[in-house]
Amino acid sequence: MNENKTGNFIKNLRTENNLTQDDLAVKIPISRQAISKWEKGKSSPAPDVLNKLSEIFNVSINELLAGERIKSIEQNNNTQLLIYKQNSKLKRRIMLVSLFLILISSIFVYYFITTYNKIKVYTINATYDEINITSGVLVKTTKKIYFNIGEINSKIDINDLELYYIGKDSKKHIIYSCKNCDSLFISLIDYKGYNAYFEFSKLDFIINNMYLTINEKTDNLNIKLKIKEDFSNNDFFQNKDIPNTQENIINIEIRNDYEKLINQITKKYKKENDGYIYKQKNKQNEIEIIFLDNTINLELKTKNKNENWILNTLSNSINYTDNEKLDFIYDKRNDICLDGDCKNKQEIIEKFYKIIEQSLSK
Repeated sequence: MNENKTGNFIKNLRTENNLTQDDLAVKIPISRQAISKWEKGKSSPAPDVLNKLSEIFNVSINELLAGERIKSIEQNNNTQLLIYKQNSKLKRRIMLVSLFLILISSIFVYYFITTYNKIKVYTINATYDEINITSGVLVKTTKKIYFNIGEINSKIDINDLELYYIGKDSKKHIIYSCKNCDSLFISLIDYKGYNAYFEFSKLDFIINNMYLTINEKTDNLNIKLKIKEDFSNNDFFQNKDIPNTQENIINIEIRNDYEKLINQITKKYKKENDGYIYKQKNKQNEIEIIFLDNTINLELKTKNKNENWILNTLSNSINYTDNEKLDFIYDKRNDICLDGDCKNKQEIIEKFYKIIEQSLSK
């Protein structure tokens, strides 16, 4: 007990109740001099006197001993506790917001490192005398390169093709070649690190030094390909001003159609290695369908005939052979016969899709 504090408390209680020292001395009873000593902090009330003071002033003995009302102490403690709790909540919120911002930043950094500017689309064109190359495309992702030479329109007979680039060593590096080509159609899918046609790290150099050699009966024609970047995913926000050209609409429709077909194939066919396969064999025929690398290869064997369809879902072209002899290559997107005789293309393509539908219905 702090005698000074207790004495002041008794004095305050006495004056609050409009009592003089003599009045309080009569109520206890005790001498006025004893009360004067309490209030000056020179002595303290005895236990029995504390009980009497508690009754007179309607306070607890603990409050007399503490020298103040316990209620105010509790209120102060409660206020401090409330402030502490509010500060704790604020700290937790700040911590959660900080963690959220760190997470968002990490996702953004990961996207930037692994995705930003990693997908590029190039157009391929070239002109040389009576030869025109149009509608070619090269697509580069982080793991694959898709290359399609496009349409080779020529008024001369072409025997051989050779696609290559001139390296920094001034040597010819062959990407693709064919002798006595049945088709002028060049479509390649390249995987990073797997005996790649294109070295991913040198792609910018390669596309600036790429040539196509066309061999006719009497001469070789070396044509430099004009490969120009058409798209790169280096925009943080979607460009709202992309025109809805007819070509864009056609490409969207094609992609959506094939996405549905590919989705059905991957659900129905048996998965083998990196592709999906369907086989059927009976007395009349034998069917084998393989879906691999965005290409559907369908082979139909009967007693007297072998037919083969190859549908490239990226270029939207279909290659048909009959008894291993090229019949035609047809560009569905542009409705152009790239090679062979496309006279019966509609009937042959319908047969292809009918077989595919039957395989998916089983």
